[in-house]
Amino acid sequence: CGAEPLAGNRIEIELDNARGRRELFGLIEGARERLHLQVYIVREDEFTAELAERLETASKRGVAVRLIVDALYTRHEVFGVRMPLLERLSAVQGVEVRAFRPLAALPGIDELKQRNHRKLVIADGERAIVTGRNLAEHYYVSFAERQLDPTQSWDRVPWLDAGAVCEGPLAGLAERSFLEAWTGAGGAPFELSEPAPAGERRGRLVLHEGLRDANTLEAYLWLIEGAQRRLTLVNSFPLANELEQAFQAALARGVELRVLIGSIRPKFGYPPRPFPDAPAMREVGDQLVRGRVDGLAAAGADVAELGLLDAQGWRAEWALLRPQVHAKLLVADGERIGVGSANLDVTGCYWESEVLLLLEDAEAGADLEEQLDQLFAGSPRIDPSDPEWQRIAPRRALLSRYWPGLIG
Repeated sequence: CGAEPLAGNRIEIELDNARGRRELFGLIEGARERLHLQVYIVREDEFTAELAERLETASKRGVAVRLIVDALYTRHEVFGVRMPLLERLSAVQGVEVRAFRPLAALPGIDELKQRNHRKLVIADGERAIVTGRNLAEHYYVSFAERQLDPTQSWDRVPWLDAGAVCEGPLAGLAERSFLEAWTGAGGAPFELSEPAPAGERRGRLVLHEGLRDANTLEAYLWLIEGAQRRLTLVNSFPLANELEQAFQAALARGVELRVLIGSIRPKFGYPPRPFPDAPAMREVGDQLVRGRVDGLAAAGADVAELGLLDAQGWRAEWALLRPQVHAKLLVADGERIGVGSANLDVTGCYWESEVLLLLEDAEAGADLEEQLDQLFAGSPRIDPSDPEWQRIAPRRALLSRYWPGLIG
């Protein structure tokens, strides 16, 4: 993957949206000279309004703020359309906004699929966040903070996501990758600095550049093929064939596999039913994801659908809350961890540019496994012998057969 191990880092992994928000705002407030953000999607909501204010405040104290967004998925500089929030930020002195691959004419398949999916935040080249979170409230508002009930719109339900906060040489490497993306989007070069060691952890930053390589796919295969005891996967995207086969091979050699998926169409209750206005097309996505874990469940994998009872104001009478799982997280033997923006589907493995942080650390792995144990403990399992599960198996198989061809 071309990812050399770098020592001297402080690295912490989090699975909580509120903590992710605190880490993000803390990075912004602590920036002295420059602040760089790279993201796939930006949405206008209360969270991004507060974020914009904090970025403007940073610029007023002399911090150079640079933001790259994916043009297509943020809908900024697409057929002449510009996002109002980003327009307002662009007008602030000291803030620059660039769009990756703007669209001015009818796009081809390459322009539609070869996008930049990385999510990075870097302060002064010394501290960085490598994450799966886009800039919108359902990534940065926790279940404990959002008052929910079954009458609310589906897009008010938070998502489960994850990120890694790092300080030291890995942050400097993340900023180098940002510089390449920034100049590639037409931005002027800026000076880099070498961060001092800040901790004792060793990590690798795996960078995947669209169709040029398959580095994050290879990194995931390295984690899977090297596992001796247990693999834990947290992701709700349809597995690429290579990864599905690697997981099958791991099961065949006796490795325990547990998988946590979510509901792309958020649901609640039992039997599960969708929140109001949840698009029916998201149900197709749900069945496609489940079709790609069908074989793993049949081979003995412990596949769970995220279920929560402890959301703010959520009543036991409504049964389980079943939100989306947007995290991209893979843990091998409780000591090797991959976390970042890289989905495990064919788009993430081949088309889109991604970033993945690899950490080999037993202490960090034990802490993360404890958090994951709690999530698995409250989540219902997929039972391949369940009649209802078997009833729609042909539908899932059909979707899987034609993904990523006709459907993708």
